[in-house]
Amino acid sequence: MSPDLDDLDVERALRDHLARRAGSVDPSLAPVALVTRRARSRERRQVLVAAVAVAAVTLGGTAVAAPWLTGSTQGQVATDPGPDGRWAPDEVPTRGDLAEDDAYRTRAQEAVRERYAAVAAAAAAAGEPTGDLTAPVLGHVVFAGRLPAGAAVVATVKGSPEGVVTFWSPTGRVADLTMQRAFDRSYSDGTAVDQVAVSVGSPGGPGYVVVVPLRASTSSVEVSSGPVVGTDGSVRRSWSPLPLADGVAVGRLDAANPIQVPLVRLDGGRARVVAPAVTPNTAEQEAAFVREAARTWGIGTAPAEATVSGALGEILRVVPVGRMSVEPVFHGREQPSTAEVVAGLVRLDDGAVLQVAGAFDDRVGRTPTLTTLIAGRPVPARAAVRTPFTWVDDVSYSQSGTEDPTMRARARLALPGAARMEVRDVGTTPCGPGRSYGSADVDASGLGTVVVDIPSACLDPGPADVAPTDTYRRIVAVALDANGREIGRASIQPASMSEVVDTPDYAVAMSPQGSTGTGG
Repeated sequence: MSPDLDDLDVERALRDHLARRAGSVDPSLAPVALVTRRARSRERRQVLVAAVAVAAVTLGGTAVAAPWLTGSTQGQVATDPGPDGRWAPDEVPTRGDLAEDDAYRTRAQEAVRERYAAVAAAAAAAGEPTGDLTAPVLGHVVFAGRLPAGAAVVATVKGSPEGVVTFWSPTGRVADLTMQRAFDRSYSDGTAVDQVAVSVGSPGGPGYVVVVPLRASTSSVEVSSGPVVGTDGSVRRSWSPLPLADGVAVGRLDAANPIQVPLVRLDGGRARVVAPAVTPNTAEQEAAFVREAARTWGIGTAPAEATVSGALGEILRVVPVGRMSVEPVFHGREQPSTAEVVAGLVRLDDGAVLQVAGAFDDRVGRTPTLTTLIAGRPVPARAAVRTPFTWVDDVSYSQSGTEDPTMRARARLALPGAARMEVRDVGTTPCGPGRSYGSADVDASGLGTVVVDIPSACLDPGPADVAPTDTYRRIVAVALDANGREIGRASIQPASMSEVVDTPDYAVAMSPQGSTGTGG
């Protein structure tokens, strides 16, 4: 199972699927399926949206088949950090003003059991087997405390000491505590952990960040609520200090920024990812937004909702629906796969513009796959309608002798009004055997394809201490009109296709040395 699978991902991707199969299933129940929503190591994500097999929905990617434990889950907790000056997540003293309140721990256990009972009920109503569904067992409580509004509990999972589960009570009352999210620190590669960092809150309400440093010597914590995209397509981040007291830093995320992808820094060090416990939109809001976008796409026949969800799914995880609008630009089919593709511009209420694109391959005899082609790529607002949508697919690699590997792929360009496309190397000196990688006519819908063979030497260098990127900023696809004049150009893969507003600081944070909410 994908190690970063969580209930929210399953709920968004498959609620409608199970509702159709079950007929009377309450759509508010979290359905069960095997879904990959986030790419691992920057691989292209593909979401199974049909012929879905029921799997054990696990916390931290590890199925825990132990009996449910009652009573305190604290166990033996180290009061002093280890020899390297840090605690493990399941050893740090519990932080927060509710640390000694057993009622919150007990309620957190009940909340997990309730969620898994709902999952089992939804699966059973859909005629799916439920034998592998086992509620995981909570381990150590890392944080339990009141926030400026509400209260939160963060706990590890038995059998997965670096997996973390987050619980939230919007009222602060014990009875209202519900399980929000489970995630796993799956980028660590054994790297020591520096903090547990999560964001909590209610969809549409204020969001809060909770950071528990695991280094005893940590003296300062900073937070950045998300990237700020300018109308010129530039991206920046601003950082604010969080008050650190009694081993925990708590603060409110900046609601002025429409893109909520928070990062934290400890003692001015490298950026670290904050694992979101809740998205800015409810599952119902997301579904309604996608449904209306598909209904009003207005380019040819209405696209499948699944295709539109592939384009908008990731941006809906980080931007409130009330702060963005969608401008459809393209609707057509790739060749030779015949996958349906949509592309559009997402305009934010601060004037920023981002490209999105998705594909749905529903060929007969194959498992349908939903792919996010562009999750949220900033473009200059004034040039947005002339900037082509670009991506690569059908990727393979070959190597001859001692030569560096070569990527073979289909470079795609979508831009209505274009007549032809060319793929060029615009670097200072060619990274391959020449400047041109080929050209092709663009079809009537505005989609063009060139098969390219690009040496690995053309990959962009990554930030220090980070593995090589999967981006090719110097290799561009150029859209030409019928007279051969350039309309616009864009790199064939200028950013990670699976992240909204991919930036160098985010790449650093997502690397093995600076990873997720429990990342080091």
